Amino acid sequence: MEHKEGNILINKFMEKEITPVVYSALIFQHQGYYHKDWNWLMPVVIKINQLDITDMDDNCGLLKMDVENSLYGIGNHTDMGTVWEAVINFLKSYLK
Repeated sequence: MEHKEGNILINKFMEKEITPVVYSALIFQHQGYYHKDWNWLMPVVIKINQLDITDMDDNCGLLKMDVENSLYGIGNHTDMGTVWEAVINFLKSYLK
């Protein structure tokens, strides 16, 4: 999934409106920086971790565990792209 589409999905989950950004005559929709800034991504991870797994089907519950596990990278290094992908995979199942 492209970053733009994934970030739109995250905005839906976080209940954030997408606001237009205007540069001269150019207007585009700003979807967020969830894919490249921990300050954007971690509130999403926290919200996912606070969800009650008993309210989810088995697949969604496993995907939630993938989000949690993605935070424990190899050694002390956690890859933001891996966490973002885990979040997107979870949200595709959770929001359907």
